[in-house]
Amino acid sequence: MTAEPVCPLRAVRKVPGIRAVCFDVYGTLLISAAGGEPADSPERVPSLVAALRAVGMEVLVPEALSKVLADLDSAIVGEHNRCRQEGIEYPEVEIRTIWRGVLEGAARAGILTGPVHGWCVERFCMEYEFRIHPVCPMPGAAVLLDTLRRAGLRLGLISNAQFYTHSALYAALGGEVWVRELFRGPLVFSYALGEAKPGRRLFRTALTVMEEWGIGPEAVLYVGNDMLNDVWAASREGMRTCLFAGDKRSLRLRSEDPRCAGLQPDATVCRMGEIAEILDLAEGGAVR
Repeated sequence: MTAEPVCPLRAVRKVPGIRAVCFDVYGTLLISAAGGEPADSPERVPSLVAALRAVGMEVLVPEALSKVLADLDSAIVGEHNRCRQEGIEYPEVEIRTIWRGVLEGAARAGILTGPVHGWCVERFCMEYEFRIHPVCPMPGAAVLLDTLRRAGLRLGLISNAQFYTHSALYAALGGEVWVRELFRGPLVFSYALGEAKPGRRLFRTALTVMEEWGIGPEAVLYVGNDMLNDVWAASREGMRTCLFAGDKRSLRLRSEDPRCAGLQPDATVCRMGEIAEILDLAEGGAVR
């Protein structure tokens, strides 16, 4: 996959006083189509078969696999509805729990056979996800992150994500040890909190960590590709914002949403390196 920047939106303006930068993951640090695959996507069944085989499960009734996927969709909707009834406006599922229930049901129905337990379900989730939603590093992301690290900025992640997002980042950015070295700020993923963006909990969790280091929201730049989930959500917590328009497939302008009417990020960039420019780090300088 290659990124397709939307450069007409570019508005590279200096954003002074920044001491920390937090990023979205999908569509920002990783090239991704973003969003769930259509229910009628022809890639879903072949990806499901390949993922099942990869973990030693055997499909006994191939024609019933579409029902397995329908059960998955239904389970996600059901969990979202349950959480909303409990007062969570933007719920997030733990996909391992969802898939385990679906696979156990399929095994009981005689659709498939094989091991359905912790490590098997976890590996299956990764096998399926990376087939149906392949990702690769956004051009310039690794260089930018190292530039920001060397400049002394705290780096963090605030993202709608699942447990396998960690592995995707490790593969894209140079391995687990290096990623942990880069991101010494808050790592806030929706699956761990049971709540998704644009809900406030993810951002407030990250800002609580920042406050322990004496960094207020006005000194945190949030970078993401979605005007609602990223720019609107971060700005209402007092953070500075940068819209990343580096790939038109994942860019979400949300022009139809009234919450985004008249909303402007502090800067809009179409290439990762431009983030160093808006922070006045283009020449490799330190944070001032």
